[in-house]
Amino acid sequence: ALARIAADLRTLREHPLAGIAAVPFGDDLWVWHFNIRGACGEHDGLIVHGVLKLGARYPSAPPEIRLCTGVPHPNVWRAADGAGFEVCMDMLDAGSSAPYSGWASSYFISSM
Repeated sequence: ALARIAADLRTLREHPLAGIAAVPFGDDLWVWHFNIRGACGEHDGLIVHGVLKLGARYPSAPPEIRLCTGVPHPNVWRAADGAGFEVCMDMLDAGSSAPYSGWASSYFISSM
């Protein structure tokens, strides 16, 4: 898993995404912090901070994503434990059997 995470980090450094910054938290490659800047519509200019937690089974299993910033969107809600906001994204569903849905090990950190 660590080799894949390091490769994902290299890819993000070599090919940064517009409006998105994502880096490991300190020396911990398992926990990343990210910022996304809204580019249009009601979210234009909104900066959202979040935490991405990768498990030992990554990329076979999806990461956990928590937003630290609330976003007015039906797929974002306050986490039950009160620690940030959860996000519903089909691509993070490890148990999906529907075509073109759910997590695939071919996804990268930059895919999310």
